[in-house]
Amino acid sequence: MSDMIHVQVGAAPWLPAADAEAVAEYEYYEMPLSGVVRQAGVEYFFTCMAGQEENFNFWVYWPITAADREAVESAKSPKDFRSRLLHALGGHAVVAVASDDYGILGWRDFDGGDTQSMAEAGSDLIRWMDRVAEIAPRAHERSGELVGA
Repeated sequence: MSDMIHVQVGAAPWLPAADAEAVAEYEYYEMPLSGVVRQAGVEYFFTCMAGQEENFNFWVYWPITAADREAVESAKSPKDFRSRLLHALGGHAVVAVASDDYGILGWRDFDGGDTQSMAEAGSDLIRWMDRVAEIAPRAHERSGELVGA
């Protein structure tokens, strides 16, 4: 989709590309967890859906309208905020996995489905990435080469 954000490997997930501009930050815990970025004149919500306190985390980006942003910013509680934020997610998004050490590792367009299935897919991917991180150093020691290099 042409209105989807373009992200880059290695970028911080809250600023997912060199040409992305931070616009608003809504949640923060050692790093921005949700907010708005602008790229090529289009604004996008971003949020960390899973893994906030893990080595790998799952991020979602989707285009927003002024009405979406106004609704989110007028939330009266954290629960209301999260509900309004996810309500603005229309099923078309970019999902990305990032690590604390290396930033964005990979992404794909997500077209359709609901937020629950998106969150479950992200959680599964994070568990897989954690397992890879656990196994890779041992494989490196045995082979003397980087796994996947």
